[in-house]
Amino acid sequence: MRLAKPIYKSGRNVTADNRFTSLKLVRDLEKEKLSYVGTIRQNRRELPQDFISPKNMVCFNSIFGYTKNETLVSYCPKKGKTVTLLSSLHVGSNELFNELVKKPEVILFYNDTKSRVDVVDKLCGTYHVGRTTRRWPMVIFYHLMNTAGINARVILLGNNKIFYQRRDFLKKLSLKLGEEQLKCRAQIINLPKELKILLKRYKPVLEEQPSETRKRLRCERCYEQQKKKSLRVHRCELCGTSLCLRIHAKFICEKCLQSHKSDTD
Repeated sequence: MRLAKPIYKSGRNVTADNRFTSLKLVRDLEKEKLSYVGTIRQNRRELPQDFISPKNMVCFNSIFGYTKNETLVSYCPKKGKTVTLLSSLHVGSNELFNELVKKPEVILFYNDTKSRVDVVDKLCGTYHVGRTTRRWPMVIFYHLMNTAGINARVILLGNNKIFYQRRDFLKKLSLKLGEEQLKCRAQIINLPKELKILLKRYKPVLEEQPSETRKRLRCERCYEQQKKKSLRVHRCELCGTSLCLRIHAKFICEKCLQSHKSDTD
């Protein structure tokens, strides 16, 4: 009811699967001038016993039940299986069965309007970001990411009129979302070689980083004197020379530096 609130009083139809369908929901939507079509689980208390497990039902046969504003259909697509649907859109006994395909009109309408949801489920299953987890918030997050990827491509195609294969679009989208993380990882000096090889695939991201962030510094004086490399090396802010803090560089406070500048001036 909360999801359908934006279309109250519009006279539209709502199609859903058996997770939502109940007689109470259908009648509540009727008060808001909305019709409903959906499959219904056979353990609902409002279903008559004849619709739950019909005896000696032949394939492609149907059983109909009517109230003033609702229609209940039990259809047998194959032996030993029945599908039950509840509809407030198909009321009365006129044109409720299609002789050409041997299916009730309720089922044909449901298959036609439910196909959009099936397409979204198929797209999510083709390229899925989910991982095995026992935490239900992560499951919801993965589903939101899958849906957001589909919606983002639809918006891009609608605004730019440029066709993108979904696989290529998702690769570019994932790279763009992880761009900031790649920049941070590229600045780490002691990064493992395996990760450095992987980061080389993303040259546009790495080229934005200055060269000194990707190369370990060494003291120039120690290198000239063929001494062991110092662990703490910094660059001079004035000339850019790299010097070690152990031997060839010293700390000076700002007060002494300013007094030294004033004396030299």
